[in-house]
Amino acid sequence: MQVNIFTTRTGWRGAIIHAMMKQTLGINPKSKDEGLRAFAKSGFLLLDATYRPVNDLPEGRTRDRIIEDDFPALVEELREYAEPETKVILVKKNVCNLLVHKLKNLKQFKVLNSEKIVPYPGCGQQSKFGNMVRPMLALLSQFEPIKPAQTIPGPSLAST
Repeated sequence: MQVNIFTTRTGWRGAIIHAMMKQTLGINPKSKDEGLRAFAKSGFLLLDATYRPVNDLPEGRTRDRIIEDDFPALVEELREYAEPETKVILVKKNVCNLLVHKLKNLKQFKVLNSEKIVPYPGCGQQSKFGNMVRPMLALLSQFEPIKPAQTIPGPSLAST
């Protein structure tokens, strides 16, 4: 079984990779490659909602349109690397708002946070990110959380 994490940022200095390694696996890799290999070895896959650069664009409609336009490529990548029972966690408010219902409507992958928004683990959100993601990963039999996780309520998709 795999968990697929989607976000709109992929750089090694990006908070998502660092948070996934440190907050969920308890490792501090020396490089992006080392971290992603350790993540994959644990049975997980990290994908991006879009591979077009969006970090330098202002938040809002332009970024959202790119993510929406690239949804077919994301689904193709999921079908290539994931199996139907694969669990999916979407990360970042706009990604959740744009893609959770589209993925659910495909009825091919189980979105673990279909009712909650997992925040992007930057700007002070690292602990909240870890506290929301660890319990989702713990649902999988091969994953043992690094410490007891407390559930922190996240904003509901309905409230955005």
